[in-house]
Amino acid sequence: MIKFVELYNNEGTAVDLTGWSFTQGFDYTFPAITMQPNTYLVISLDSVAMQNAFGVAARQWTNGALSNGGEDIELVDGSGAVVDYVNYDDGFPWTQMADGAGNSLALCDVNADNTMASNWLPESNDAGL
Repeated sequence: MIKFVELYNNEGTAVDLTGWSFTQGFDYTFPAITMQPNTYLVISLDSVAMQNAFGVAARQWTNGALSNGGEDIELVDGSGAVVDYVNYDDGFPWTQMADGAGNSLALCDVNADNTMASNWLPESNDAGL
């Protein structure tokens, strides 16, 4: 199973991620990198496996792992201010289809409130390996 988080820049301008970091769920601090509008960026537990399985280039986090049972994921900017936060789970109201070696969860609408389980659905393809 390949664990990963995908970021999407739905802003109309580029976002400088330099010094931003994930502080809950796993550890990763962004180097000097800018996300252009309408682009994705993937951070994975194993960037080589991500490339081999899906043909997607990913950055690799440095410590930690995503729990199959749910947990907090927090993204902060360079000053430590929370930019985004999700507390996912594998029990109601969250789907159990993403529990373990199953489908990935995807935010249905990038402009939706990502703190609400109803805005997340399992991907149609099983990503478990």
